[in-house]
Amino acid sequence: MRKKVIKNIIRVNIMKKQNNAAEKSESKFCFHEGLKLQRSGLIKEAIEYYKKSLRLDPDNFDANNIFGIIEINKNNYNQAIKYLNKALQINNKSSHALNNLGIAFYKIKKISEAIDCYKKSINIGI
Repeated sequence: MRKKVIKNIIRVNIMKKQNNAAEKSESKFCFHEGLKLQRSGLIKEAIEYYKKSLRLDPDNFDANNIFGIIEINKNNYNQAIKYLNKALQINNKSSHALNNLGIAFYKIKKISEAIDCYKKSINIGI
């Protein structure tokens, strides 16, 4: 009986890992579809793909970073900061995300924070 329970637990854990991997893969696919749409000028449609990408994988660095940029372009700087901070939690060595965060801070007049981001970005190298 105990061996059956252990086998079932292992089977469930394997299935969870497979589902997680599939969701991450679909998240990347949605992100890249969003990029294609954005490059074609279809921003609203692209945003829907980016949203789906984040729903599938909230830790998708690229989707968080692009949403940060989108929010900057919409003048939603505090929301941009949230997305960019999340992106930097995932990859704190991204000079692009740091630069984008610096822009958001600059736009809300947090100059010292903006300068810190720019310095870190330069030290990493764009």
